[in-house]
Amino acid sequence: MTASPMRSGLTAVVRTLALAALVVLAAAWLAYGTAHQRALDEMQTEGTAQIEFHTRDLVSAVERFTNLPDLLAADASLLALLQAPDDPERLNAANRYLSFAQTRTGVSHAYLIDTQGLTRAASNWQGADSFVASNYGFRPYFQDAMTGKTGVFYGIGVTTGQPGAFIAAPIQVGKQVLGVVAVKIDLTAIEDSWIRSGTPLALADRYGVLFLSAQPAWRYRSLDALSGEALTELQRTRQYG
Repeated sequence: MTASPMRSGLTAVVRTLALAALVVLAAAWLAYGTAHQRALDEMQTEGTAQIEFHTRDLVSAVERFTNLPDLLAADASLLALLQAPDDPERLNAANRYLSFAQTRTGVSHAYLIDTQGLTRAASNWQGADSFVASNYGFRPYFQDAMTGKTGVFYGIGVTTGQPGAFIAAPIQVGKQVLGVVAVKIDLTAIEDSWIRSGTPLALADRYGVLFLSAQPAWRYRSLDALSGEALTELQRTRQYG
């Protein structure tokens, strides 16, 4: 039996409508996929921009003080104390100079270390948490400075228990290193800005330990299991207490 002209016409209309619906659905899906990809691209671009902004902020916070220890090392009062560490007048002059330098520059602390790692003078010499008489010979920034280089290190303060970035430079007469000047920079303001911005940022050291984070629960946790070598080094330097 052959189909009636009416039924044939109806079938053609249904097929046309079905095809049109498929075209509409395909167009809608394509539009959704394009919009979704565009949204992902925008999120990635925005995220990258935020990371670059916060990275520049962090780097500049440290770099602005990179040359400060060298400048402090040029003051005669520090060299004079290293040459006569038991002289009370020289000690008083060095302490007051470092206190003045700390106040004017905005660093957390400034201090003078002899070749044995013993702190001889410090900007906080009058405080309960004075660095004077503390030995920091195990810290990498001191060891680097003793070789004539500028030392940079991030860790928790052994005396204060507060995290910060440490920069150190040698005090030299000719090629002989007679001591080290170090400053500590407080980076909690950087971390606080991350928290306020709501950006889930974190910064890890070479071992994968997160030492700055917008999420306090992440801080001082490692991204992966630490090797025996890493654990030994972290314990030796007491980087995180």
